[in-house]
Amino acid sequence: MNALSIVLVCMDNLEAVIKTHRSLQGLNYPTAEIIVIDSSRDQRIESYISEYLEQEYIKYFWQSPQGVYAAMNLGIKKSKNNSYVWFLNPGDVLISPVTVFKIMEELAKKDLEWGFAQARNAYPNQANIYPSTAVEVSQKKISKGELAISHQAIFAKKSALVKNGYFDQKLKIASDIEMTLKLAKSQAIMISEVVVEIDQNGISSLYPLKTIFETAFVNRRLGLWGMGYSNFRVLNNLAVLFYGQTKFFFVKRLRRR
Repeated sequence: MNALSIVLVCMDNLEAVIKTHRSLQGLNYPTAEIIVIDSSRDQRIESYISEYLEQEYIKYFWQSPQGVYAAMNLGIKKSKNNSYVWFLNPGDVLISPVTVFKIMEELAKKDLEWGFAQARNAYPNQANIYPSTAVEVSQKKISKGELAISHQAIFAKKSALVKNGYFDQKLKIASDIEMTLKLAKSQAIMISEVVVEIDQNGISSLYPLKTIFETAFVNRRLGLWGMGYSNFRVLNNLAVLFYGQTKFFFVKRLRRR
């Protein structure tokens, strides 16, 4: 059975860390380890995790704040050499331990570099499940938005992440998107079951403009978007964002009356 390294990157968000850790305590995967990368300004997360350090399944590392992707890269380096790595954000919740076993069994059976299951948004958007259906996996489908894969539902071999150059630490939002596109060059398996519920306070949700521009940048860098198509997608996404925020503003104003 392949090892599973669950990487949890955190900073000053103890309550969210506790929420995710508690959901993982029901996993019972025999070779799983949780690697906590902490860049907090205080010791509250370290104090919480220290209660579990005597148990072999959890490891704690403090890293000076260098960005989320630097922390994710440290998580890769600290994971077991033969493991599949699964990245979660604090606040994310494991929904189905059975699905974890299924995807790990399929990855071992077919000896693939990566695979993924479905993710869903947290309340009140739990109806948003992605990918909604199983489709052919390709860079083209992902880059065009025809296949939405959450990085929190991806299980990737450590060796594949290293081979693809780790996460680009110069990016602030879209390095996980770029890694998914790189992984998509090789065959993947998909389990059509929800494995994780995604916290809605992630960086991409907080910085939509940066997400739009960095996504365009990584697609151009990988040669998936030409300049003309890239400009079209940026303008289209900006229009959608502006419409959504304007609608939210007026609905909020109307409700106050």
